[in-house]
Amino acid sequence: MKISLSVKIIIIFLVFIVAAGSLIYFTVSDAIVKGSVEVTTEGLSKLIGNLAKEIEEKGLLDRVDVSKGAILDLFEQTVRARRMIEDLFLVYQGYVVVSINPERVGKKLGSGEDVKRQKLILEVLKTAKPYGEIERRSDIIPRFTYIYPITVDKKGMGALVCKYSLEREYHAVEHARKALFLYTLISILVYIPLMLLLLNYILILPLRKLVKAARMLGEGRFNLELDIRNRDELKTVADTFLLAAEKIRATYERYLSPQVVEELSNDPTLLALGGTKTIATVMFVDLSEFTDFSRKNSTKAITGFLNMYLESMTEVIFRFNGTLDKYLGDGILAVFGTPKRDENYGLNAFNAALEMIELFDKNIDLWLKESGAVEGSTTNIRIGLSTGEVFSGNIGYERRMDFTVIGDPVNLASRLEKVNKRLGTRLLIDDATYRVVKGSGITFEFAEEIGIRGYSERVKVYGIR
Repeated sequence: MKISLSVKIIIIFLVFIVAAGSLIYFTVSDAIVKGSVEVTTEGLSKLIGNLAKEIEEKGLLDRVDVSKGAILDLFEQTVRARRMIEDLFLVYQGYVVVSINPERVGKKLGSGEDVKRQKLILEVLKTAKPYGEIERRSDIIPRFTYIYPITVDKKGMGALVCKYSLEREYHAVEHARKALFLYTLISILVYIPLMLLLLNYILILPLRKLVKAARMLGEGRFNLELDIRNRDELKTVADTFLLAAEKIRATYERYLSPQVVEELSNDPTLLALGGTKTIATVMFVDLSEFTDFSRKNSTKAITGFLNMYLESMTEVIFRFNGTLDKYLGDGILAVFGTPKRDENYGLNAFNAALEMIELFDKNIDLWLKESGAVEGSTTNIRIGLSTGEVFSGNIGYERRMDFTVIGDPVNLASRLEKVNKRLGTRLLIDDATYRVVKGSGITFEFAEEIGIRGYSERVKVYGIR
């Protein structure tokens, strides 16, 4: 099953939030437990220490047999102060001499449950230093055991042993844990939607726009609109997409008019192999006497002149919604009315031809001068137009294809361009093109039927000198 990147990001984000919330919950709750137990044990240690000092100061160990009642009274006062004390007893000379639990009195160390404590009590008596530990019991609430030495002349003579249940602290902590859990849960439930909205705005929506743009580029659509306002890597990627689309558009516009490029962007299937038959006007343009021009001039002069000439002529073709099929050395093959349908294809082709002649006459001297052509070099423009049914489309194979037009109008336009030389005209059009443009107000200087090589019947043509 395919999972989108945005869903993956949301899942990772949710896992992170839950994990962070859980970590905060356990960390804080553990800190609460430690803090609560630490406060309790510290207070209890101080209380037992004061009790031991009171027994020392009153010298109750010197006459322990007669002082048991007084010691027990002190014990009971201590228990009333700390009700969670489970046991409190005094060890003297290896025996329990006083305890709040009467059944413990008289027992010797090393018997019953005190076996575990014997070494600790002996160590406390030996070092005269108190000892405390928390017993972690899996079945019941943990308890704190504290052993404090009672000294005489700085020697351990006895020890107070206190066992304190941490039930109250753990119950309080449990309430705190529940409150913390509820707070964490509410925070997650409240903040997750807010964070998802923020995540959607700053990441997911821009990513979706980028994915859409990538798909459009993959399909051959380069008319992209990427409104990404982030000032981060996503903005850089978006700008890169737009730059790539502009470069693709610029490449197409070297061969096609902006209108046709727009059509291709809206319908990339026009770039597939194959094509259709349609009515269009084909234009052939060539330069007369260019062979002699090329013989007289350097390669630099030839290419300089051709570049200026082809640029100017191509721009005119594009301006009148024409499509550049190809350059043929100093010649141009263009078509009007395909691949983008234009109802005024014939008139546009004719007007483009007139403007090309006018532009050529206006700039020929400048082009010759700027290209560095030798003095006396000259050339002229000749154009042939033919209208009819043509095949229009892409031919070749997947790795290399060309847009082109094929059909009788292509052949006739080429023949008409060459016949200009014989008739002394600069523009020749066939009868089909004439029927389209005859209402334009243009006066043709030549109109008759002529024989054309490759055609069995005479062809009626109209020309302008």
